Amino acid sequence: MKALLAKIAGMIAGLTTDDAKKAEVADLLKEIETATDEKVEIPEGADAAKHNAAIIQQLTTLLKESKTETAALKAQLDKLVASDDASKSAAAEAAKKAAADKAKAKIEEAIKAGRIPPKNEELVNTWTKQLEADFDTASKLIDAMPASATPQADSTSGGAGQQTAKHNITAGNKKIADYVAQNLVQES
Repeated sequence: MKALLAKIAGMIAGLTTDDAKKAEVADLLKEIETATDEKVEIPEGADAAKHNAAIIQQLTTLLKESKTETAALKAQLDKLVASDDASKSAAAEAAKKAAADKAKAKIEEAIKAGRIPPKNEELVNTWTKQLEADFDTASKLIDAMPASATPQADSTSGGAGQQTAKHNITAGNKKIADYVAQNLVQES
């Protein structure tokens, strides 16, 4: 009987977060431990029914209280889970935006360097997706591509494009600059 009462008291203590209730259950456990296994006289007849009804009422009250506390704890847990999900979602959105911004900057850099033609939207979109998926690898691949001597926007077949090409090719070497200048003048 002591073991059964101890189990019931332990279950009740586990279902509550109220410190006063826990203390009450702890006191009951101490009483159970110190009690002897003597038979307890249970009243007979009408007194027995009242006694049993009182015990059932106490147990019913404790059960209702524990259900209420359990519902409150579940509601708190649900709020925390929802808050955590919202935080994760916001963090994921921020990371996605940062990756897109980083990819856009790398694409602009590659276009300026002449590694990606700006007018080829399909290629620009493909490299953007690759950068967003795996920035380090895609960035290394873009950096490994040869830079164009002439910016992609100025690659024309005559006029100002030739002047730009002449300037870019010959900027570092005076002999080449003179040679190209003479040939361009002779062709015109």
